[in-house]
Amino acid sequence: MSEPNDSSNSSSSPCCRPSRNRDSVFSIFSNLSISKGRPKNNTRDTDTPPSPENLEESGARLHSRIQERVEGTKEQLSVCEEEKMRCVSDTTAKFDNLISILTNRKAQCLDLINNRYEHIENNLKDEIIRLEKQRARLDKTMKEVQNPAPIHLDVKQWSAYSTELQRLQTAFSDSMQSYSTAIKCIEDMLREKTVRWRVRVRFEEDMTEKLCRYGKVKEVNNREYKPQSRMISGKSEHVNLQPKYRVVCDTLRGLEIGDVCYFNKLLYIINVSSKSYCIFSIEGDFLEEVFYREHVPVDKCKEGIAVSKQYVYIVSWIIHSILAYSHHGHLTRCVSSLSKIGNFNSPFHPCIDSLSNLMVADRLNHRVLRLSAPLTESCIVLRDDTIDRMFAMRVDENDVIIIAHQKVLKFYNQQGEQLALHDMTHLFPKMFHFKPNVMCPLPFGFMLVGDFEWMFLYHQDEERIFYLRTKHQFLSYTIAGMLCAATDNALNFFDLGGFM
Repeated sequence: MSEPNDSSNSSSSPCCRPSRNRDSVFSIFSNLSISKGRPKNNTRDTDTPPSPENLEESGARLHSRIQERVEGTKEQLSVCEEEKMRCVSDTTAKFDNLISILTNRKAQCLDLINNRYEHIENNLKDEIIRLEKQRARLDKTMKEVQNPAPIHLDVKQWSAYSTELQRLQTAFSDSMQSYSTAIKCIEDMLREKTVRWRVRVRFEEDMTEKLCRYGKVKEVNNREYKPQSRMISGKSEHVNLQPKYRVVCDTLRGLEIGDVCYFNKLLYIINVSSKSYCIFSIEGDFLEEVFYREHVPVDKCKEGIAVSKQYVYIVSWIIHSILAYSHHGHLTRCVSSLSKIGNFNSPFHPCIDSLSNLMVADRLNHRVLRLSAPLTESCIVLRDDTIDRMFAMRVDENDVIIIAHQKVLKFYNQQGEQLALHDMTHLFPKMFHFKPNVMCPLPFGFMLVGDFEWMFLYHQDEERIFYLRTKHQFLSYTIAGMLCAATDNALNFFDLGGFM
């Protein structure tokens, strides 16, 4: 027997035949699929519809997804509601806290204003009471002055009263003197502090350049030198000196010294290369530099420097000008028409007299220019025609004008009259050529005169000369109270205490 065909059996079986309800459900889902955008040219075989089990499973899955989406939406709504309630509660709490803080601050401000007002009111009341009491005392004093009571003092009481009054006057005078001394010390301290601060600021502006341009003090020989003396001619001695210390400047951008001046424990040095004057301490520390190149346009011209209590004077003998600077580095006045002042042609060797007047020599004529403290010019004509030109000029502590011309020293008063003449030709060797470049009177009758190589220490009364010379040739500049021998880039300081 052959096995029956399943397909024929299924098709012929009446129980497996689709019912009308199933056909209607299929038509509904077919319409749904078409309405959802299925293309019309779909070639799906309509003769093989999906099974009812698949349709039921798809419907169940769709229903479950919709249910899950609804549940998730409900959960999100609940979370949002909770967040909303929390934000509302936090905002309410912060607002309440801010209201309480502002209320407390307002109360504190009101209390402070009230307390301050009460304090001011109490002070005004106390001041009014004090003024009333003072007025009452003044009224009482006026009545006593208008109607003085008789004073009965015996001799002892009067003597004690006089002694006490004298003691009080002495104490008051001492107190005032101490007060003025203290005030002067404070002013000096403040002035020194101001100067040091200004110098420090100007030094720190370009510290690298300053350290490159100027070196520090280098100790050369701290031991006492032993002079080696020998007779040259007459009463003259030759001495080789060793410097106590030396200030060495940088050779590339160092000092090209034009002149040196000493004032108030400071060294004022002309720097010809940079057209400025530099300020050093007595130990050789660089403090400040003031430029004057814009007022002296000539290059490599010879300038001199002199310092008084009010001004720092720069004298240029090529362009016939004198520059007066304050101690703060500000140009106060420029005297540039010296040729109109008594045919004054070549200002040279500036110095300061005892009245802080500037004394400048005319190198080509027999004249000395006096520039007073208010910068008023006057001319002193030297009544002497025996000197062709003056090589060095200084004013001593008695305002005596001293002029050096080769081996001759001449002394003049402030009126130009000659007081004395010292001819030192017999003290020099016959072949010794001496052209003094700088000169400085020293205490105890000594005179220090410097040449470009030699220097001699001359005593006016004894007519005795000490020749001073170092190992190397140098351009010498003398300073009151000490000796400073200056080369192009170094300063050598010597001790002359053994000769004075």
